[in-house]
Amino acid sequence: MSCKFSNMGGRFWFLVIGFVMLHGDVFSQQISGGKIVGKFNNLPDGKNFYLTRVTKENVEDTVQVVSSKSGRIEFNSDLDPNGEYVFIRAELDSVNSKDWMMLILDTSIIDISGDFASWPEKVKTTSPSTNVYENYHRERRKHESAIEELVSKPNYDPEKLQELTNIALTNSIDYISKVNYSKAAPLLIYNNLRLNASQKRELFNELTSSVQISYSGIRLKQQIRMLELQSEYKVGKQIPDFMVELPNGEKKSVRKIIAGSRYTLIDFWAYWCVPCREDVPELKKAYSTFNQKGFNILSISIDPNRKAWKKALSEIDSKWNNAIDIDNISKQLFLLSAIPGYILVNSNSEIVASDIIGLKLVDESLITGIDLNGFGLRGGKLYEVIEKLLRN
Repeated sequence: MSCKFSNMGGRFWFLVIGFVMLHGDVFSQQISGGKIVGKFNNLPDGKNFYLTRVTKENVEDTVQVVSSKSGRIEFNSDLDPNGEYVFIRAELDSVNSKDWMMLILDTSIIDISGDFASWPEKVKTTSPSTNVYENYHRERRKHESAIEELVSKPNYDPEKLQELTNIALTNSIDYISKVNYSKAAPLLIYNNLRLNASQKRELFNELTSSVQISYSGIRLKQQIRMLELQSEYKVGKQIPDFMVELPNGEKKSVRKIIAGSRYTLIDFWAYWCVPCREDVPELKKAYSTFNQKGFNILSISIDPNRKAWKKALSEIDSKWNNAIDIDNISKQLFLLSAIPGYILVNSNSEIVASDIIGLKLVDESLITGIDLNGFGLRGGKLYEVIEKLLRN
């Protein structure tokens, strides 16, 4: 079991992070006096609406709050036409997957309308890019439903699964190629986990020049480069170095932390991840048994919420190295799509084994006779692997 970033712990920004680009400093030019105007049937007066973006630190940033009157709402703000905003109703703490809708801002004035009783499923928008995005997902849901129906059956045919998966991928590529003029296109490529680096690169090259240099286009280009870097990760290769913050506030490079032990297990986790916490007893067992023999653990929180992180540390009471990814870079460097994720390295930061989706590696010359398929570096397998390594 793992925590996927598309549905994490009820935290709203993790519900949307899979398809909302992080707001950063890619573009500074904004439309002055941009508007989002909503007109709805069955909308009571006094209903609060929030226009929210997700910052590069993955924190909710409410741009504006308005209240409904006479079935109408209106946001007036300096809106960036190259960014993605999440438009939601209800208090942020109570938002669920049916409470929000996404708008891709591609015009200075966007109208939304519909029956508030059917929010947001039947809401219409005058944003062409948003409509392209929604049409894509309507078609994709049909293919995903067929795949889910198949795998729900006992003893399903794996060849049939591969056939349905290939059909879904081909249709996605065809659709994106046809809408290469839309600011939705790079967002669709970015979020499609079935596409590999070369496929994403090819689709990126098909985008019109204006879309390539849009906010979403630049983010996609960065992701493709990260994917290409990941394909270079091999057993014996050094992991990239980056800075983390320790509980006492000290900032330190990952490689410097790793250098002090023969082997270090890098554990990517977050305070809200239940499977991460369920692994703690096994981590404690491995640490207490092998720490004096040269084994250590570096747990890196991918959630930048310092207060919640420190509270979780006091509850877990781990004795090994703990740090927080203050720059929110580990998810990009290692393309983490789910946690917990583990990488086992030696004192030179060279990969010995990895148990990350899309980056499963093992040094067969050091770890022989241990089947890491299925459980990977989790549970009793971790104990078995470390014992064998330290014996060599």
